[in-house]
Amino acid sequence: HTSGRPILELRYETALNFNPRHGMVEQKKSHDKISQDVLSSLLKEVKSEFKELTGKNLKLKDEKVSEPQIDHISHNPSLIRARYSRVIVNYLEN
Repeated sequence: HTSGRPILELRYETALNFNPRHGMVEQKKSHDKISQDVLSSLLKEVKSEFKELTGKNLKLKDEKVSEPQIDHISHNPSLIRARYSRVIVNYLEN
């Protein structure tokens, strides 16, 4: 609960290997799209399953999408290993 309201929090996390020679900005953009697509698909699946189980639509409000976080695990000249994470939070209205 946040502020007394129930929330639905979805988290995407993965380990990544960035190649510094290919530019981290472009590689990050690619992972941003992948994470957004995965989280959107998962949210759709949750809503569908909720409706199947309850016969009601899952009403959500105030979606907050966090900025992706990249935490470096190791760094060398040819490979950067990192943990990539992104969170979306929706408040339940049901």
